[in-house]
Amino acid sequence: MIDDAWLRNWFMEHVLPLEPALNRFIKRQWPDLHDLPDIRQDVYERMLIKACEAQPANVRAYLFAVARNAIVDRSRLRRPANAGSGFDGISEEDMELDWLTPERFFEARQEMSRFERGMEKLPRQCRAVIKLRKIEGLSAKEVAFKLGVGIDSVHHQTMLGMRALVDFLLGGDGKIRRPGNTKRNRKVGP
Repeated sequence: MIDDAWLRNWFMEHVLPLEPALNRFIKRQWPDLHDLPDIRQDVYERMLIKACEAQPANVRAYLFAVARNAIVDRSRLRRPANAGSGFDGISEEDMELDWLTPERFFEARQEMSRFERGMEKLPRQCRAVIKLRKIEGLSAKEVAFKLGVGIDSVHHQTMLGMRALVDFLLGGDGKIRRPGNTKRNRKVGP
């Protein structure tokens, strides 16, 4: 049996700080903002039930998986039983939820794997800046303070890192290309 005090502390420490990100996720996925508190409450309830069984290894990832499932469940409940279908028996709601198909899930995992490989190619400092700025969402000032570098350096590393990542994701080599470091062909002779 899980101790209520432990469960409350776990929730306050690991789940509640993710509420702003959870709210943004729900707003992007669910059209009716009036349902946001209900969906969020459903997600929290499911998280607490799971924590009573076993603590999720990656709370953030599990939270968003639970939120996605709560939204899918709510959309199924909202759909009338006699709802008309579009052509070939596919309803408009089914087309909107195409991101839930196994193919999309597989593609997303491949894209994530490619992104991780691109991140690994970045220099250590650049990788740290990209992770803090673009993944964790810190401001340039917060990143500069955390890494002990100047804000201009953070902006510069973000620009170079993102260019290299985009290059890699589009099939390039993903190398950092600094402006002014290109070798120019010079004509020798008269």
